[in-house]
Amino acid sequence: MDAATLTNGKVGNAKTWMLLGSEVKGYIENPDYYFEKDDKEHREAADLLMMVQGWRRYNWKLHAGQMKFEELEGNLGKIQQIEDKLYLFGKLKPDVNVWRKKHPVAGVNLTAYLYNKTGEHYTGSTVTDSVGGYAFELPNLKGEWNMFLQTQWDDKNAHYVVAIDRHFSPVGRTLSPYETEMIPLPEEFMKLKRKVGDEQETEIEGKLRMSGTGKNASYVLPTVKIKKRYFTDSSNLPWYDEKTGARKSTIYYNLDEASDRIADEGEVLPTLYAWLMKKNNFFSGTEVMEDMWIIGNDTTGELQDARNSDEPPLDFSKVVFKDGLFYKNRPIIWIVNNTYCTVTQFPERPTYNIRWKNNDSGATAMPDFIDEVKSVYISEDDDNYTKFVQADELYAMHPVTIFVYTHPQFFNKEKGFRHTHFQGFNEPEAFVMEDYSVMPAMEDFRRTLYWQPRVKIDANGQGRVEFFNNSSCTQMYISAEGITPSGKFIVSE
Repeated sequence: MDAATLTNGKVGNAKTWMLLGSEVKGYIENPDYYFEKDDKEHREAADLLMMVQGWRRYNWKLHAGQMKFEELEGNLGKIQQIEDKLYLFGKLKPDVNVWRKKHPVAGVNLTAYLYNKTGEHYTGSTVTDSVGGYAFELPNLKGEWNMFLQTQWDDKNAHYVVAIDRHFSPVGRTLSPYETEMIPLPEEFMKLKRKVGDEQETEIEGKLRMSGTGKNASYVLPTVKIKKRYFTDSSNLPWYDEKTGARKSTIYYNLDEASDRIADEGEVLPTLYAWLMKKNNFFSGTEVMEDMWIIGNDTTGELQDARNSDEPPLDFSKVVFKDGLFYKNRPIIWIVNNTYCTVTQFPERPTYNIRWKNNDSGATAMPDFIDEVKSVYISEDDDNYTKFVQADELYAMHPVTIFVYTHPQFFNKEKGFRHTHFQGFNEPEAFVMEDYSVMPAMEDFRRTLYWQPRVKIDANGQGRVEFFNNSSCTQMYISAEGITPSGKFIVSE
């Protein structure tokens, strides 16, 4: 590595990365510190870094042999198979929302379709056993794959809940105040200081043009030359950009993950409103919205009872509901794919004067089930909704704004199909070593000059490597690391 690019001289090594850095999010200033000694001081510092506070989630009965793994709460009597290769297995259950009577799960044709973003695809079929079980043996897939599971009965697509055995984590529990009490850092750890040397101008700074003087001085970066352009289908980007909903929201729900978990466990998917009420106790009201008012006159905003209307409204944005969901006893403004949709728990008012809304067509409607939704964001900011709808009656209500982002074609769900994802093996990143002997000269400020995971050595334990330097490196940091067959780390710097 270019020694001038090391931020604080502490870069870690194979040991600190495999045992600590790869499992902790964020920046660790000095990863070597936590491996200096195995004593109380360093263990407390490691507990504080990992936020485990000295507590562990192990079950002593399991380790004492008094309990089997499949008996642990949350495992549902299942045990993970030995992973000598990739498998897909689980059970079918009849969808109680469709089948009024018990429908057979034996002898059902199940087909799995997998494809990735590079165009590779695989297809496999099987027939369920007497209890609805199925299993696929998969090739060595890498990365994340889209997966469709098709169920057919009597050669026709049929509704089933396709459960997948892939969750074996313990159930969550509430932490006591004693477990969340902060452990103070050791005094010696707090006294650690960086070695700060005299500031010197680096070579790259000398090539940059300075603008201004004193505290107002700044460097002007050279003009960037675009060598390649990448195009993508951006037709849905303005409507499905979740940054809009996340900007002033305090709560985020990943509905893809939630619906996958529910379906994997063989449960019937709930509606969006039922799931929100179960997930968050601040939601209250009714899951079904029936008490509906329609804006009968665009000029006066006069509200009319929808029960007196012969036809249901086609423009959802001209509808408000007296029932539906509350949030902290406040009305909810629903924004679907960054488009104003409707209001629930609208109080008893004669008018609703919409001065402006970003939903001229009125084609946006609320989704029904959670597998139709990608994510939900909850914002209690009083002005957040004004970017989507403006109405005089809303200001005094202090409504909560909820952003719902759906899958682009959630209305076109096909019977007998379940869409999910399959995670294959992680694909290792490759270090690209450019051959500058055949490339034109150019400025190069690579931090990592050379990396080789398989250095060949001779009978004397010696090896030889060759690499190209960058444009500014005058001092190199070199490290050689490895792991012995017994698991011992070897680090030489």
